[in-house]
Amino acid sequence: MDQTYKDAYGMPLLPMTYDYTDQDREFVKCISNVTRKIAKKMGPDHGIKNT
Repeated sequence: MDQTYKDAYGMPLLPMTYDYTDQDREFVKCISNVTRKIAKKMGPDHGIKNT
């Protein structure tokens, strides 16, 4: 158990590590593009860059 990091109740957290794979990175790129297109179609008046 991790003695440095604790949850909201003061209990030690379980230490975990994760290495992102190339597939994870590509998935994030894809989802980012899809959500950007959806948001742009919703017609916001701020916060979306013209890319």
